[in-house]
Amino acid sequence: MIDIVRRAFAKRNIQIEVAFMPFARALHDTQQGQYSGIIAIWHTAERTKHFWFSDCIYANRIVLFKRANEFNETSNLSELLDGQGTLGLVTGYAQAELLENSRFNKVSVATDGQVFSMLALKRVDLVPADLQNGLYHISKLPAEQKKVPLDWLAPTLEHKPMYLAFPKIRPDSLFLQQEFNLGLQALTDSGELTQILTTMPASY
Repeated sequence: MIDIVRRAFAKRNIQIEVAFMPFARALHDTQQGQYSGIIAIWHTAERTKHFWFSDCIYANRIVLFKRANEFNETSNLSELLDGQGTLGLVTGYAQAELLENSRFNKVSVATDGQVFSMLALKRVDLVPADLQNGLYHISKLPAEQKKVPLDWLAPTLEHKPMYLAFPKIRPDSLFLQQEFNLGLQALTDSGELTQILTTMPASY
């Protein structure tokens, strides 16, 4: 996502700097105007009160990660989430209605790395995440935690379009939104966007 955003802005001769932080803080600080935009965000009605959204960059495939020896016979997510267990969530992330209405207990932490560590340590039972993002964080777990194999349920929870969002409080946000969209279209027309996305690993 960062590569795409950098290249899109570069098409318009705009250079950017990227800061890394927990999502909830990024969302809050950007909404307050401390940053020009927030990368890789989902569109919600609540967020439209505070942000202008770019054109869609690409869509996440959201799945439920689990320990490899559990929930193996599950094909109906609604039935599964009507049962008992604990969901591990990242604070500030928008969640599917199916998860919001689930009978599972819900535990929130600050980062993706923390929630996947909790899954490996058997402190939560399911973690909703983008497939590629989840596989990345699994690959970064400490060796001791990798002794517990993790995989994911085959049914996709949802496909979520990803955007770059600009805070309405900043006077340059509509300009940056327009410039990014033009740069993104240039990436699409040149075939660079497809090239970036097709080099993403399918699995680890």
